[in-house]
Parts: sequence; C-alpha cells; structure tokens
Amino acid sequence: GRGAYDRSLFPFNDLTVEQLVPLTIASPDFPPGTDVRYSNAAFILLGRALELIAGRDYYEQMDEYIFQRAGMDRSGFFSVDDTVADKAECLTLGRFHRMDSVVLYEDGVRRSAVYLNGYRGSPAGMSYSSARDLHAFIRATVDHRLLSAP
Repeated sequence: GRGAYDRSLFPFNDLTVEQLVPLTIASPDFPPGTDVRYSNAAFILLGRALELIAGRDYYEQMDEYIFQRAGMDRSGFFSVDDTVADKAECLTLGRFHRMDSVVLYEDGVRRSAVYLNGYRGSPAGMSYSSARDLHAFIRATVDHRLLSAP
C-alpha cells in the first residue's frame, strides 16, 4: 500500500508530484496486494500518470473530457485565491491526523479549511460544482457521454 504523505504533523502542501513520490513509497503501510486503504497520494499520482500518458495538463483534460462533455459550466478546480461566485466557505475547527492522533489546533475557533489541501484542487479533491452541474454529471454518466457503454 502507498504510504501516507500527510502523516507528519506538518502538511506537505508545497510539494510537487515528483517530490511526493519518494514520500509515498518510503514506508508502505502494508505489502502490495495484501490490504486496501484510501490514499490521497495515490489519486495525485494517478493524475500525474494521466498527464504523462496524455501529454496534457490534468485540469485541461478534466475540463474537456468531463466538464464540457457533461455541460458543467459551474465546476472546476479553484485556487485558494480565486474568487468563485456562490462558493460555500469550507470551515474547520481543527485537523485530526488519524495516524498520529494529532490535532493541529483545538481552540474552537473556526478557520478556513481551504489551505488544508494545498494551493489548488487536485486529482485527490477540492473541486467545486453547483447542484445543477452535479445533476448534469449524473445525466452525462447515465447517457454514456463520458464513457462508452459496456
């Protein structure tokens, strides 16, 4: 299994994908094929693999192959300093690290959670969509506009 890149008390939000790779393989949680566990790092690496195979930026591909095909014009990956109309504000009272049982702060003050996941959304998450766009995504999936029928 892929190691957890955010296991440390200090988040690694400034790392490039290339810098992330050694952190995820340095200490696997278990031998490959013996267990399963969700991993943000695995999705980030998968997104990078997609870029290398296609020779195109991940965000460009998401826009062309998902958002445009599905008719999703209120969806994307915002950067923390972007102004997105009608965006709900993500708040947190603290960040719990399950692996280390660490809460970075627990003073009860609500803080923006946007910075907890890096500068911009990634294959691991932090995208946005309107309810109408989520409906459009479901319709596009059911209508096989995103993937071919089996």
